[in-house]
Amino acid sequence: DNDIVHCLQPACGLPTLHSWRRTSNHNRPCTPEDYTFSYSQCSTLTTARSLNFFWKPPVTCLTNETQLPSPVLDIPCDLTCVDGQYFNTSEKKCEFCPPGTYSRPPLVQWGTAEKPWSSWPAQFSAFCVSSYFTNQNSVSTSVDVCSPWQIDKDMGVIYSGDNAAYHYIESIVSLNIETYVTGYIAFEYKVSAEPDADVLMFRLDDATLLRTSEAGGFSSSSSSADFGVWEIFNTTVLPGNHRFDWVYYKDRSISYGRDKAYVRGIDVHGAVINPPECLACPAGTYSDKEGSSSCITCDKSKVPDKVGAVTCVECPENFFSLKGGSTCYLMGECDEDDVGSNVGPCIGGKEYVQEFWLQPKICNEKVGGLEPRSYERPCNMPTTCKSGQHLVNATKADKTYASCAYCPTGAVYSTNTEECETCPRGSATYTRNYYQTDFDPLLSWAEDEILSTGCAGKCYSGGWRKGGSFLDSGAGNQAYSESFLIFNLPMVYDGLVEVNVTVSCAEGNRFVVVRDRLYDSESGKWLPDTMRSTARSAEDDVLDVMECGGCDAVPRLRSYDLKQGKHRVILRYEKHISEPGEVAACDRVLLHGFRILGTDWGGPSECTICDRNTYSNSPGASHCTPCPAGTDSPTLESTSCEKCLEGYYSAEGTSCKPCGENAFLKQGLSECVYNCRNITFTSSGSDGNDEEQSHTYDLSSVGFSLHGPVSSPSGPSLSYFFSLCSMNMAGSLCIGPQGSHIQTQLCLVSGGGGEEQQGYDIGGTMRFDEIVDEPQHPQGGVRLSYTHNALSHDVEFGDATCTQSYSTVNVYCDMSAGEGMPVVVREPHDVNSKMCGFEFDWMTKFGCRLCTEDDVVPHSGPCEDGQRKISYAWLDPENCRETESFALPRFHYEACQATWYKSNEGIIFMTLFGLLLMSALGNVFFIRESRSLERKVRKSQDELTVARMDLARLLHDGADGSGDGGVPHGQHHLSDSGFFRETSQDVEQITSFPFPQTPEPHRTHRILSHADLTDDEIGGDDGL
Repeated sequence: DNDIVHCLQPACGLPTLHSWRRTSNHNRPCTPEDYTFSYSQCSTLTTARSLNFFWKPPVTCLTNETQLPSPVLDIPCDLTCVDGQYFNTSEKKCEFCPPGTYSRPPLVQWGTAEKPWSSWPAQFSAFCVSSYFTNQNSVSTSVDVCSPWQIDKDMGVIYSGDNAAYHYIESIVSLNIETYVTGYIAFEYKVSAEPDADVLMFRLDDATLLRTSEAGGFSSSSSSADFGVWEIFNTTVLPGNHRFDWVYYKDRSISYGRDKAYVRGIDVHGAVINPPECLACPAGTYSDKEGSSSCITCDKSKVPDKVGAVTCVECPENFFSLKGGSTCYLMGECDEDDVGSNVGPCIGGKEYVQEFWLQPKICNEKVGGLEPRSYERPCNMPTTCKSGQHLVNATKADKTYASCAYCPTGAVYSTNTEECETCPRGSATYTRNYYQTDFDPLLSWAEDEILSTGCAGKCYSGGWRKGGSFLDSGAGNQAYSESFLIFNLPMVYDGLVEVNVTVSCAEGNRFVVVRDRLYDSESGKWLPDTMRSTARSAEDDVLDVMECGGCDAVPRLRSYDLKQGKHRVILRYEKHISEPGEVAACDRVLLHGFRILGTDWGGPSECTICDRNTYSNSPGASHCTPCPAGTDSPTLESTSCEKCLEGYYSAEGTSCKPCGENAFLKQGLSECVYNCRNITFTSSGSDGNDEEQSHTYDLSSVGFSLHGPVSSPSGPSLSYFFSLCSMNMAGSLCIGPQGSHIQTQLCLVSGGGGEEQQGYDIGGTMRFDEIVDEPQHPQGGVRLSYTHNALSHDVEFGDATCTQSYSTVNVYCDMSAGEGMPVVVREPHDVNSKMCGFEFDWMTKFGCRLCTEDDVVPHSGPCEDGQRKISYAWLDPENCRETESFALPRFHYEACQATWYKSNEGIIFMTLFGLLLMSALGNVFFIRESRSLERKVRKSQDELTVARMDLARLLHDGADGSGDGGVPHGQHHLSDSGFFRETSQDVEQITSFPFPQTPEPHRTHRILSHADLTDDEIGGDDGL
């Protein structure tokens, strides 16, 4: 099909897998730039391969008017051109490239300065797989429910998508490519994610070669693409078709930091061999010899005369070009911003100044007449000083002043005595200011590793430059470069950094201030974000972003708060574009000065009294010391701290608080320690029994260890940590505002996915209650209640705002649950006056009471050979828990006395004797009853005979002499029940008589009666 173009080469797509349809509205002729080539794999039969040419998709030229080069067949497999050579298709051999050209190295690139990301190349595919657990606890997956990898054109990177709201996912970007010779793949990456949980993995043909959390459980990279140093990974790639996967994996909970992985600068070596032509050197470069594998960059103020140049020529007079430039520009007039200076010390009221041109020099000094000078000038004799400083006399006699100076540590300047005076006990010199507008001292800062500079990417200046009264970000840097200035700041207390900057640069670039790293006091090293001891997100470390707006910028004063601790603050100029004709005056950031408050540098402006729960016990203290854990100082200006009273506790620098019930009572507790090993409840007996019953629980197995995170049903940015019986949150993400672990039994952690991550204490004073009479939990358990506790910050739950909390943890007995884990029942509930309740259920075997003797049932065996086996069993094994202190007793034997009637022989004898006795008694009883029955039968027969004779006579004679007995005519019946006459109307009883017992004792006697006859009429004295 002539309308289909197949991409067979790594520069444009997947071999034989992708196709693009031509568009028909092109009207320009095709050039060699519109087609590319691909080699086939080496045939094992012919040991040869072929070279094919095809149009680069998408096609944007008139292919009908231009013929592709013919395929080249039977190329020896062992023919390999080296760098600087090309494959001559007519001669089928390698030849060197002529001057002005170079041969393309076997390298394919994406996301570099030369080939930035604009859209997904055809070889790449991005998708996201979300997995979840069903009710049957099996794993199901769905594709593209979560966010796949994306391109960030401004940053020149690809990143793993926006997945802060998702968990248990894999966001994957795949590259399919064919390599012809042994080569390598290399790329740069960064990760901002939950340490040791959410990671970036790199796979080569399903083999995992990189997992960013392998080193010590933390990512080896920085936690954000805005921070730290890009990490580089490379590995060898053998010839063949390959799939490279970058996988951002998230586990089942917690979104941390930016929750992203970043990749840039992908290089694949070995995907291109034996280029059939040489490439002309691009603008700004040249090659002056045969067989060049790359081109040389033109020096400053030199440009190539054409594309494919063999040399660079000087710019005309009063014109300039930056290194690697292709165009000469007219120099502007030199001004003071083009000159730097070094200033010596003030001696005898004079100082020495040495000026120099800032490099690269791109101004014309002949126009303005400005030249660097070396001269001596009077020292700057101030009449006033900034806060915290005082005038220093050059000589007391003439009252001339040489400079401003700070008082030593622990002292402040007194205007009354004109001396530095030491601060008294109970106070300290907190407000320490350091000002810097003369940048010569920064040279010593660099020696002390306090200050450093550098540049990443295509840089020319190599970092920030010192100009005497200013610093600037350098000149001549190209797109995707970052020029940075780093301050390592040890903050002895909460303070700030204030900078005075001018952002003079083209739109599309920007100036960024970040707090990148913290200091690890144990190792004495600066650590990357992912290894720091705080859980604040990487977004929180972005202090400022100022977009470039052109050359008419003015100085701006910006201030950034810093907490106590050691910080790494970075000023960074990021170039994302390079405009033709840019000059240094409009392509840089200038730092005119800065102020640091909160370090040991500089000096104080006043003595600050110590706050509550801090103290200073000697004059001239540099800071107030927090009261140690287990102590406090409830008053201001304290010189010491006192131990907490019995039953109270305190963390470092906090007030003493009550522990509540079941806590160990001791002075000076640093945390409340609860007797979770022996929680005993006593109550009256059941069923009206007044005898007291005692139940004991042991929660130590779950109460003194850390459990979590437990995900919140309210959203992925909330989770909980539990340490029920101790205030041990070490190892969790329960981090307070100062970056230290919060001491609490329960912690709520909010934040994730770029939000500020913060821990909240929802524990507090604790009490225990026994859970009884709950139908859904008949085995009971223990209820732990944590009473009202003020939160360090407000927490938003939908429409509710929580400022205080109380929490309940129901630890239910369930022997089948094992250790179990807490689950959220309600959050928040009972919201009243911003006080929010939290409730959790925990099904665990450790919620069962401890078994006692009352739970044991003994079983006695038979007495054999003077021994009886006594064994034991639990009365209800689901209702109590066996422990080492009280386990089910082992069986044992006890002595017994064997009597003859209790022996086996005695039992058999007694059984046989009993059976014989019962048989004899039964025979006697049967004989007696039989004789009695026989006498009764004879008597009954005699009475029946007499009765029949009387009845016959009565029927014959009749009562009235009629001879029919007074009975109406009809059928007469004589039965065992009496005599009846049946008429057509009714049945009437003639008379009744006693019914004798018949000889057949089981015979049933019935009388037929009409409904009109009553029981009295039917029956008689004997009641038939």
